Amino acid sequence: MTDRKTVFLTGATGNMGWAGFQELYKKGKFNIRLLARNSKKNHKLLDPYSSDPSVTVVWGDLTKYEDVLAGVTGSDYVLHVGGMVSPAADYYPEKTLKVNVAAAENVVKAILAQPNASEIKAVYIGSVAQYGDRNPPYHWGGADEPQTPAKFDMYALSKIRSEEIFASAGL
Repeated sequence: MTDRKTVFLTGATGNMGWAGFQELYKKGKFNIRLLARNSKKNHKLLDPYSSDPSVTVVWGDLTKYEDVLAGVTGSDYVLHVGGMVSPAADYYPEKTLKVNVAAAENVVKAILAQPNASEIKAVYIGSVAQYGDRNPPYHWGGADEPQTPAKFDMYALSKIRSEEIFASAGL
């Protein structure tokens, strides 16, 4: 299936990543490479796809550059939706900051290491949490608004820093 474009997706076993994987898979026109932690839960979810040559699972960790590089290498598109989110982000704020920023750094570094880096299309998912309080009646915000998270909101701060990493790399 080498004539198909290859999509590398992080976070494929999370809520948003799983929905993205399912949509890509249903289309049937991509080779899909997934980065997933090597856990019983993730094997149960992904092993049913192991016989499909269009799906490759890279068992690894977003905080390990070599694992991310293995997923990015040969990919045409990189969809980075993986990382720590609530409720874990609320219980482990410092770990959230470390994991989410390291993941962004690794994804960007791996893309830039490719000989065709300028041809690889990258998507990074931000969060409304970056913009501060969004309680009723104002749930909506615009990308041009100032980012005003609480100073101890490590999830929001990690998303802002990660977005800066992608933007400063020109991705």
